[in-house]
Amino acid sequence: MRIRIIVYIIIVVLLSITLHTSIPYISLGTEKNEKVSISIDPLYTVNSYSDYPILKFGETVGGYLSGTGDHDYYKVYVPYNTKTLTLNFDVLDYPPSPWSLNNSESNPTWYWGNYFKMYVKYGSPPTTSSYDYSSTGDIVISNPAAGPWYIMIYSHYGSGIYTLKATATFETDGVTTRYAIIVGIADYEIVYDLQYPDDDANDWYYRITTEISNPFNDNNVWVYGDNHPGNYLKYNGLATESAITQAIDYVLSMADGDDKVVFVFSGHGFYDSANKYSYICAWDCGWSPSGLEALDGFISDIELAKAFCYSAAKVFIFLDACHSGGFSEPATTNSNKKNILVVTATTAEDTTNERDTIQNGVWTYGFLDTWSDIYNNDASAYLEDIYQSTLTNPDYQQYQGDDDPQIFDGNPNQKLNLNGS
Repeated sequence: MRIRIIVYIIIVVLLSITLHTSIPYISLGTEKNEKVSISIDPLYTVNSYSDYPILKFGETVGGYLSGTGDHDYYKVYVPYNTKTLTLNFDVLDYPPSPWSLNNSESNPTWYWGNYFKMYVKYGSPPTTSSYDYSSTGDIVISNPAAGPWYIMIYSHYGSGIYTLKATATFETDGVTTRYAIIVGIADYEIVYDLQYPDDDANDWYYRITTEISNPFNDNNVWVYGDNHPGNYLKYNGLATESAITQAIDYVLSMADGDDKVVFVFSGHGFYDSANKYSYICAWDCGWSPSGLEALDGFISDIELAKAFCYSAAKVFIFLDACHSGGFSEPATTNSNKKNILVVTATTAEDTTNERDTIQNGVWTYGFLDTWSDIYNNDASAYLEDIYQSTLTNPDYQQYQGDDDPQIFDGNPNQKLNLNGS
């Protein structure tokens, strides 16, 4: 059974009684699969990732401005190696009104019903006097900087309905280079240890660099683990939060629109039931997170989404951890969600397992067993198909227990495999 987090029960009970706080749970993953509650304060009130609605590439949004001075803000995350960012902006008269003079411009012009304008700025919200681009129609930005771009739709006159759509094109070189970051943590610095995440990491590493029909280049695979490097077939360092996030950023800075990126995590997971956020626990995590985006050894669902929002490449995220089903955001809220596929061992609320008989996390074992036994380790096998077949694989089902795998597919109309050039 996968052990999740240790707490000093007596202290927690006393604090809970004294402070009368709400009690979110984090699972200890005992042999009886019990869930134990601890008391923590609300962690945060501000989420900088989604301070404004995030535009998803290729999806049209609409809005209504009620009159002069009314405005809406949006945000779009531009990946590395983006060739063009296009913002398609259109305004409808609603309701129709007589010809009116717009007097907000230096050269007054007559407009029918309303006069809306789009303002765009990198890094911070624009105003009508501080912006990088503005237009009453479409804007095309060549070679935009990676990061957050803010859009304001502003009514200089009148009311009405508008539509807005963001699209992006990415640099390509005609070669599908594949990258992988594999994290497996068995021996934690502070919290309870696990048994087999290092084996999970080894199995994933060996599978993609040796066993599949078109192996990855070993130079493009990074493996991070605990403080026992001799337990790993390849070892690039301790799996601290900083090391993991820096590795992601480094890989995404290289990957272009032709490429594919794999991120595998096996280790502890944490769920903040009060605020409904999930976390994966790096080697240096403590007893509870100190903030949604704090450097505290916990990688939140928001942090992981924000890390992968900079990917021009296709991304496969595989999470074998308790509460990992809370990591839907990369494939549901990111601007580049159509590039991302996430599969998890279980739901946001539930725990997952590892077994001595297979010396693996159950989810890792089931997925890799299905890939080999049913799909013959074919690199061109679709990951969505492997996922579905795993659910009905008897080799997985016999160890599954209460595990409830989840899939979050940002582009269900286009399947993803790990084949490359």
